[in-house]
Amino acid sequence: MRLKVNDLLAHGFEPISLPDGDREIDGAYVGDLLSWVMGRA
Repeated sequence: MRLKVNDLLAHGFEPISLPDGDREIDGAYVGDLLSWVMGRA
């Protein structure tokens, strides 16, 4: 089962920009900005 952008809205996510809500989600990127910044401080 592939999720679509609109499916995430039903789980409490808030869109910043929603040009195509029927687009399928193929993947995601996750990052830890705080660890990245602290590692370079």
